[in-house]
Amino acid sequence: GTAEEAERLFNNPDLWHPLRGFQAIARDGLIPATRALYEIIERHRADDLVVAAHSMALGAQLAHEKLAIPTVSLHLQPTLIRSRIAPSKMGVAIPRWAPLWFKEWWYRYMDREVIDPALAAPINAIRADVGLPPVERLFNEWIHTTSRVVALFPEWYAPMEADWPQHTTLVGFPLYELGQEAALPEEVERFLD
Repeated sequence: GTAEEAERLFNNPDLWHPLRGFQAIARDGLIPATRALYEIIERHRADDLVVAAHSMALGAQLAHEKLAIPTVSLHLQPTLIRSRIAPSKMGVAIPRWAPLWFKEWWYRYMDREVIDPALAAPINAIRADVGLPPVERLFNEWIHTTSRVVALFPEWYAPMEADWPQHTTLVGFPLYELGQEAALPEEVERFLD
């Protein structure tokens, strides 16, 4: 998106509201970016193209599904990988000791009342435009590509759960490697000076 679009989202007071925050992110961030990202991937389509994208980059999932482009879902943290065994502690945390039926009910409730009302209709409109059938419960499993899910955190931070997508790989934190520094381009050096 543009700097103006990002500025509008970040300055929206609803972004920081516990109930309206997700709607603001969906309306001003996710939905506009979905079609744009799909079109970018479609334009750059090639036999050797592989896409690595955060699972909230919904346009990448659309391109994976429609154009059969191998896509890796990246997770910086375990928040969006739903688990009935060990639910995320982000947002309204479900206690680990809660019964399985309650955890499933909670996810269905959040999908029905928060996520799908904000995202399903516009995402399904884009899906219809590209010739895909509608989906519901977008955050249940649809956001995880069928190619590979890569978790950018180590096992000690969030151990792999039995109910995570089976094609998930934990690779650890992406750390900056000192010693592989390249000289800055001359124009950057001038700017910094």
